[in-house]
Amino acid sequence: MAAHYGHIGVVKLLLEREDVDLDWPDKRWLQTPLFRAAKEGHQSVVEELLRPELEDRISLDSRDKDDQTGLAIAAERGYVQIIRLLLRAGADASLVDSKGRTAMSRAEKAGQTEVCQLRLC
Repeated sequence: MAAHYGHIGVVKLLLEREDVDLDWPDKRWLQTPLFRAAKEGHQSVVEELLRPELEDRISLDSRDKDDQTGLAIAAERGYVQIIRLLLRAGADASLVDSKGRTAMSRAEKAGQTEVCQLRLC
């Protein structure tokens, strides 16, 4: 929940603990902390979760119950800086959700022209 609400201080404290599963999804939507932070536009939380020393503890392409990725939601909502961070970290923009949509096709349909200018649409 700390990632969902952008509580960067709490996120940093949790990241210090080795016993915290950083990919633990919530029970209702199956969304991980990285997914939630990307979905809600919390750039500072996304940056923390993408620190190089955490790469073995974070899945960039985790999917929720609708087979969506955090990248797809961020693209649809126009969070350009978060999209750049995720792509730089290695997120897969070609993944398709349960309705056959990619992150960039969702951005295009939502009219997110700045996202489309990343030349991924």
